[in-house]
Amino acid sequence: MSASISNNHGFTLLETLVSFILFVMILQGLYLTLSSLHQIDTRLAVLPFEWSLFHQTLTNEVLQAESMNISPNKIEFIMDGQLVTYEKYGLNIRRKLNHKGHEIMLQRLESFTFQEIENGVTLTVHSQSGEFYSGNFYYVK
Repeated sequence: MSASISNNHGFTLLETLVSFILFVMILQGLYLTLSSLHQIDTRLAVLPFEWSLFHQTLTNEVLQAESMNISPNKIEFIMDGQLVTYEKYGLNIRRKLNHKGHEIMLQRLESFTFQEIENGVTLTVHSQSGEFYSGNFYYVK
């Protein structure tokens, strides 16, 4: 006669705890992965406060401009005896002072254009995430 040993007692407490810990670790990994993907997506956008800060800075500088030269990808003006340049630099708008320096003012742009208007300039911006921003900047002649 052959003897057979069977285990019909089910899961032990230790096996249940190990399974629960593995389940929690998998859920935590999924959460971290999904939240980092969301952060990558939002980093492509020009955030409203970035645009607002850029708009206010350019408004203040253009108001002080003594003379202005406008082209589609660049504006130059004299402010307090110094040449200020806003120009395209890769996917960014950068600011230079007297042809020196490298200050990124707005980034992650698909395209942008400066267009001359009466007593000022219009800037239209298209971000990499598809948003459009536009602003008018006026100077005193």
